[in-house]
Amino acid sequence: MFHISSLGGFGYQVKDFADLDGYVPEPGDRPSHFRWDEFVEWDRKTWSEFVARARKKTDRALQGLSLWQDAS
Repeated sequence: MFHISSLGGFGYQVKDFADLDGYVPEPGDRPSHFRWDEFVEWDRKTWSEFVARARKKTDRALQGLSLWQDAS
């Protein structure tokens, strides 16, 4: 897991995947390691799909951040 702030201005791209404290799950993380809204319930399938989508968005955000840093 990592904190959304580590993506700087590109963090907005993954905000939908961050928990209440701003942490974004990565493969291998468990839902119990995060602080979720009380209405969120995870099972194995929904968690894996959520993490896969989070990883995809995170990769895009990291690419954007890298391109921005290289251009600076």
